[in-house]
Amino acid sequence: MKSLYPEHQGKEYLEQWERVGRWYEKLMLVKHGYYKDLTHKELLDIVYVFFMNIQHMKDWVWNFDESLRTEVIELQKNECFTVCADFINNHKHLVRNERGKRTAEDSNSSIRHQHVAVSVPTFRLSMSVAGQIENEAQTKIDKRFTCGAQYRWDIVHGTDKYDAYQLATHCIEA
Repeated sequence: MKSLYPEHQGKEYLEQWERVGRWYEKLMLVKHGYYKDLTHKELLDIVYVFFMNIQHMKDWVWNFDESLRTEVIELQKNECFTVCADFINNHKHLVRNERGKRTAEDSNSSIRHQHVAVSVPTFRLSMSVAGQIENEAQTKIDKRFTCGAQYRWDIVHGTDKYDAYQLATHCIEA
């Protein structure tokens, strides 16, 4: 597929990487209570769409350059991508058949609502890519400042529980 964006010609996977970044920023805005007018379901949609886009990133790289396929295979072994893949694959289907499962935890990988808090957000300094995006999102909130409710979700994978925001950050960093 040829990119619609001239700056991505010959490196079409960057189109998906930028999309991942935009959804990560939206996710950080959810984390810090920026979206006061969205419903709980709309906020949860942002969580799902972020993880869907990060999961598809590997497909873009895989299909872009065959020489990178070994790296993609190795990256998929990373815990955050295993959890992400099972979570998204489980949510693409109402009922999963046994042969379509990736791991034993696939069928029960799901998101769980933990709690809602209303508080003043704190500013984080970080030099990482994920930290920079989160700081930019935080700056947008600070400029407008009336912080809305802050939602937190856990993704359950087997017997383990992962904070959705931390898992997203681990995926971005990996």
